[in-house]
Amino acid sequence: MRLLLLEIRRFLTKHIKTILITSIILTTVLTGMYLLNYNNSTAENEETGNILDPALLDDNAYFMFYVEDENQLPFTNTVILNQYIRLSEILSNISEATDTELLEAYKEQEGSLVLDPIETVPVIEMRRDPSSHLLTFYARLEDPKDNLKIAHHVYEKILNNEIPFLENKEIYILLEPTLFQKQIKPTAQDIFSVLNTKEIVIVVAVLFILSSILSLVINLLREFFSKTLNYSFTYNTDESTEFLIYSEDLDNEYETIRFLSAPGYKNKLIITESELPKLDGITTQSTDKNLTVGTTNLIQYNQLDDFKNIDDISEVIIVVVTGETSRKWFNQQERVSTLYNKPVKVLQISR
Repeated sequence: MRLLLLEIRRFLTKHIKTILITSIILTTVLTGMYLLNYNNSTAENEETGNILDPALLDDNAYFMFYVEDENQLPFTNTVILNQYIRLSEILSNISEATDTELLEAYKEQEGSLVLDPIETVPVIEMRRDPSSHLLTFYARLEDPKDNLKIAHHVYEKILNNEIPFLENKEIYILLEPTLFQKQIKPTAQDIFSVLNTKEIVIVVAVLFILSSILSLVINLLREFFSKTLNYSFTYNTDESTEFLIYSEDLDNEYETIRFLSAPGYKNKLIITESELPKLDGITTQSTDKNLTVGTTNLIQYNQLDDFKNIDDISEVIIVVVTGETSRKWFNQQERVSTLYNKPVKVLQISR
């Protein structure tokens, strides 16, 4: 477990910069996509939210706002708002206050709204964007001046807490009453201005966590499928195989000497894909193919298949040099070692 934790720490130390940079880039991209989703979403129908917003004509008046309840959650019940503003008493009050014929115009289309609500465009209406929860009030009489007067009247009612269902709620105005000139969609800046800070922090935090996990998994997969071996947890060893990591950071020279030499006065076979690196702090004596550690003679070979006198040795030691030893070579040596009835050790030299 200790060696595994050390390897994980070494992996994170090497890849932390890449993981962070990748996570920041992914978070930025995903946040941008999140905001684009706000911009591209259509306003929902008051009953189902499934139909498109009606045509925005120059004669129509509208304003946009955002409502938040005491729990900092968006107010979404446009159905009850529409039912309220279309009450005969309310329509009569608006008509009288604005000197318009709103009540008469609504009465004329009331039957069509019931029989064909999709094709009928109401003269007065509240709509909600399903993604940003922005509310929009529409006034659609024939006279643009009347529409603007109606929009201003309802706008003042909302600001003065005179709409029963919006009392004691936070109102954020995105756009004051105006006449349509062209179709307008909220920008990213507009959306940030109405979203509460808590929601923004949660969205960015979740996206960063998911991006970090994705980046971590990608880097792990790269190590698991790399051609060279870099970390002990990316390659397999048999349960009966003794394993040790040698590293200057571990300060385990004595442990490594014991690992290589014990039991002493024996011949052992040490397999390395390339030349065995110098192990600082470990006293050795070497000849052409022999390496002496304490009282143990280590016979060096690059391939286990090349050694024919297997009965002359007491055990096999396979050396993995991180960043150099190939996965293909290691797997081959491990497979061959299972054919011999000899103890097998794996020494990883971490750099």
